[in-house]
Amino acid sequence: MSENEGSGSRRTPNIVSVLLLLAMGAAAMATFFVTRGVVRDQEERLLAERADEVAALLSSSFTSLESSLRVLGEVAKESDPESARVFADGARLLIRGNTATVGVVARRGADFTVLHAVGRGPRAGESLSRERVAIADRALTDGQLTPGLITNAGETRLLLALSASAGEKVTYLESVLQPSVPAPSTADSPFRELRVALYASSKPHPSQLVVTTEAELPLAGAVERVPFEVGGERWSLVVGARGPLAGSFAADVPWFLMGGGLVMALLAAGIVEVQARRRRYALTLVAQQTQELEHALGELRETQGFLDRLLTAGPMMVSRTVLADGHMSYVSPNVERLCGLSETDVLAPDFRARSIHADDLPDYAAAKARLAEGVSEQEAVEYRLRHGDGTYRWVSTVLVPEVDPAGEPVAVLAYALDVDDRRRADVARQEAQEAAEAANRSKSEFLSRMSHELRTPLNAVLGFGQLLESDALTPDQHDSVRHIVKGGRHLLDLINEVLDISRVEAGELALSPEPVLAADLIQDAVDLIRPLADERGIQLVIDRSGVCDCYVFADRQRAKQILLNLLSNAVKYNRPRGTIAVSCNAAGDTRLSIDVADTGRGIPTERMGLLFTPFERLGAEDTDVEGTGIGLALSRRLAEAMSGQLLATSTLGQGSVFTVELPVVEGPLERYERLHDDDEAAPPPTDHRRRVLHIEDNLANLRLIERLLARHSNVEVVAAMHGSLGLELAREHQPAIILLDLHLPDMGGDRVLQRLRDDPLTASIPVVIVSADATTGQIQRLLAAGATAYLTKPIDVPQLLAILDKALAREPR
Repeated sequence: MSENEGSGSRRTPNIVSVLLLLAMGAAAMATFFVTRGVVRDQEERLLAERADEVAALLSSSFTSLESSLRVLGEVAKESDPESARVFADGARLLIRGNTATVGVVARRGADFTVLHAVGRGPRAGESLSRERVAIADRALTDGQLTPGLITNAGETRLLLALSASAGEKVTYLESVLQPSVPAPSTADSPFRELRVALYASSKPHPSQLVVTTEAELPLAGAVERVPFEVGGERWSLVVGARGPLAGSFAADVPWFLMGGGLVMALLAAGIVEVQARRRRYALTLVAQQTQELEHALGELRETQGFLDRLLTAGPMMVSRTVLADGHMSYVSPNVERLCGLSETDVLAPDFRARSIHADDLPDYAAAKARLAEGVSEQEAVEYRLRHGDGTYRWVSTVLVPEVDPAGEPVAVLAYALDVDDRRRADVARQEAQEAAEAANRSKSEFLSRMSHELRTPLNAVLGFGQLLESDALTPDQHDSVRHIVKGGRHLLDLINEVLDISRVEAGELALSPEPVLAADLIQDAVDLIRPLADERGIQLVIDRSGVCDCYVFADRQRAKQILLNLLSNAVKYNRPRGTIAVSCNAAGDTRLSIDVADTGRGIPTERMGLLFTPFERLGAEDTDVEGTGIGLALSRRLAEAMSGQLLATSTLGQGSVFTVELPVVEGPLERYERLHDDDEAAPPPTDHRRRVLHIEDNLANLRLIERLLARHSNVEVVAAMHGSLGLELAREHQPAIILLDLHLPDMGGDRVLQRLRDDPLTASIPVVIVSADATTGQIQRLLAAGATAYLTKPIDVPQLLAILDKALAREPR
């Protein structure tokens, strides 16, 4: 080979090396700019993500604060020491850092009065300032968390208000703001690398600054502005980075890549002569793979860091338990903050057995077993967990299975949230309800006792007043005595009604509901009220269409008392020569409505809400119409105690309609005919006729007994609808047996029984109690008082016939 050829051969590689060097240098520079752009994009994305995290944390804080204010608003009640204590305990948990005061206010006209307050701010009993009133008004109107800034004497406060108790009260929290003083950032803060400024307006404005971490504002450099919702208002969150969020290494990567590229270019140029193109391609391929691997590792580290920060700052503890050995393999880093326990303590094999309350451990174990067996895909369980300070706190946990590729459960993931405050609030609310019920029972018991105590002196007043009426008095004296007796009787009626209503409220009123013919009930009440109506020239009209010819399930005496109250009011408040119409209507298939309509002056619409309020007479106390104002309240409670209701409608100037709704039932005679065969032949007559005395005020029950005993030709049924008449007939006829109802118009059945047993003429006659009152105590009491047997309504016909046959089988007297 010639010298020129050898020289050419030596120069050719040099030219390739130079070209390669230039090409790789240019590639390194391009990689530098591209990588730097990627890093910038990554920084912007990370800044946006971190800004969203800050916004989510702030939103969670405001949501938690709203929940706490809502709970405090529900437990706060006026003039209730226990409510004030529960409120104060809950409010102190919120007073930390810059929080100055927590309180509850109620509207008093145009102002708001503080009911309860804890901290430095308006005290209980004080009125809110004008700025606070405006915010409280907005809270009541919007029905959600309402923020506002208050500036006074150089001090700025943030007021958060929330409507509570269905818009009756407003719960608020005030925090002292120091916007000129940057908030400190601790070493363990998950946002220490961020610069943050929060404004109480949609656009950043110095006067609306709430909190910031920087002294120099507005924030310079790359920042992220995030709209932030607080209640119904839009705030602005501005977030910037103190340094590279992706790490200093990521910021230096473009420089490393550029330098590495140039070095590789030099190396490639130096070895191109010995490696040729294949070697250069291999090096380039290795460089690309290295870059991709570094990028993947960087994303993995970022994801891991985000998850760690999320779990550390979150309110929920996450754990993983392996089903094979039952050991916990993972617990989130926030366990020490939430439970006061280290990760080592929690990961101990016997942690759950030691820390879950013994009473709650079976429920937790059962839920985990259902997941392990594949019976359930998710379980929710609440239990008490021992805290690091030794106390138990309620925890709500959601359990989900972790399955292998074959779909078999291999572990259980637990997401636990501390709900102790909520459980305590529930307990406090329950205790407050029980205290209110106890107070109501005490009130009813007091009224009952006072009613009884008032009867003794009232007996003397009425007794001596009536004695004076029979004496020879002057007209003036006679008029005075008449007023004394009239007032005494009015007071006695009031005492009786107060006693009845207190018994209804206390659940102590003895009722004997049974099938009662509505037509008879109405006729009895109308007959009693007709003299009063005739005296005032008022016409009584009764529905004769036949709708009333059905049976309702009610206590006869109490149902009549309701109708008498309604008819008496219709007479007293009617116009002269007016009309009262009593009619029946079917209210569905199972209820009957009894309407009492009058042609009085009617009731104003705005006062209808007070109609059934005790002692409220709707202005009638200023007239000469007598009344206590308690009759309608008692009537409604009696109707409700008999599974019915009392309603009212009124048209001013035209009159009112009061409606009693009661359940419809089958009549006793109809029920007997449906269930029994009436074709049995009556036995032949005998020479001795025995009498059965039936003391009962319900005609339907009287007919049923007569029908039952019609098969006994030697039996005569003697009926008495009053207790006093029954006593006279018992002495006169000496019956073989007496059937006695407990609820009679003139006296109680227990009193009739006592008088029968005290009288030598009737002491040996068997007495069978027939009543709808089936309480065990009542049955035992009357059997001990001398009753032969006790039958409950509806009557068990075979049992009744067996008792009658046994009594009638005795030798005649």
